[in-house]
Amino acid sequence: MKHAPDLETFMRLDREFHWITYSRVETNSLTHLIERLWNTTQPYRRVFMKLVRSGGIEVTHLEHELLLEAIKRRDSEEAESILHGHIRRTRIELDRHPEVFAHEFEKSD
Repeated sequence: MKHAPDLETFMRLDREFHWITYSRVETNSLTHLIERLWNTTQPYRRVFMKLVRSGGIEVTHLEHELLLEAIKRRDSEEAESILHGHIRRTRIELDRHPEVFAHEFEKSD
């Protein structure tokens, strides 16, 4: 992902990376839930990456490396903590840009 030439390549590789981390899930219902959540939040991850592409992408790469190391050590608590922070950082950054969600409010009017 560090060497992805464009956003589309990064997004594809990011999805593959995260799906590999979920590959040991043994229940179909959990797999379906993860897939549904991933698919519904994909547009927000794309916006997040556009927002941080210029400076914050290094943190994303570091989080991925830390997650991978925790998985290699079979430290599920650490992996969960890293993933929680990874998701939280995305949410916090997106919260700084309410315009990203403006279209959702327009649909419900």
